[in-house]
Amino acid sequence: MRFNVIKDGIKQPLLGSNPIVANPEKGKLHISWLLDSGKSKLVMNIDEKNIEIKVEGDDSLKWFLDLTAPAKKEKLPYRTIKKNKVECEFQGADYSIK
Repeated sequence: MRFNVIKDGIKQPLLGSNPIVANPEKGKLHISWLLDSGKSKLVMNIDEKNIEIKVEGDDSLKWFLDLTAPAKKEKLPYRTIKKNKVECEFQGADYSIK
């Protein structure tokens, strides 16, 4: 997965400085990434069950995660891929990306 942005109608990689990673409490991870525009930061809050990703600052930023698969026909964990949800199974655990 890669973070991308639509800028002037063109897909481009989302760029920024080095992310700041913090462990505010046991089992939680907080990542803050100041983007090159200086107007926004990408924030990720991660725990054992959830990942929350949001951009704070510039509301007009049209960002997205770009999912690509390898060219080889390897077994991938994806069961179904829909417009707003990807359902997966990995090492016996079910999970989804919304």
